[in-house]
Amino acid sequence: MGIKFIVGLALGAAAYHFLHTEDGKAFITKMQKTATDLGGDLETLAEDLVQKGRSFVEQTKPSAN
Repeated sequence: MGIKFIVGLALGAAAYHFLHTEDGKAFITKMQKTATDLGGDLETLAEDLVQKGRSFVEQTKPSAN
C-alpha cells in the first residue's frame, strides 16, 4: 500500500472519531446552521437580482407609440 492511502485512512479515521465526540456533534450542528443561513441569504440575493433584471429589461424596452 502507498503512503498516500495510509495517510488518507488515518485522516478518515481521525475525522470519523472527531465527528462522533460532543465537540464534533456541535461542529456539525454549527455547520448545518451556517449552511441554512447562507442558503437563505443566497435565495434572497437571487430573487433581488431577478427583480432588478426584470426592471432593467422593462426600462430598456422601446415604447410602442
